[in-house]
Amino acid sequence: MTQNNIVPVTESKDITPITEENIMDLLFGDKAVKPTHAEVRMFIELCIARGLNPWTREAHLIKYAANQPASIVVGKDAFMQRANIIPTFDGMTA
Repeated sequence: MTQNNIVPVTESKDITPITEENIMDLLFGDKAVKPTHAEVRMFIELCIARGLNPWTREAHLIKYAANQPASIVVGKDAFMQRANIIPTFDGMTA
């Protein structure tokens, strides 16, 4: 298991499990345009499969318009973390 996997805590009775509905309420509760449940599910599965943690802004689910599909964007920091793992990566200059 990688450090970025989201592991649900199911043993505690005080913690509400993470569900698609919880994510919709937490991230998109006040937004006029909301992603579909299928888009949220795909986002969750992609994050799990790629070891991305959306809570640390490694991945973003963005819905621009109701008649368009949601966009999944990988954050710059996720790319930089992966690049730093490669021994031949010698940093960047700007």
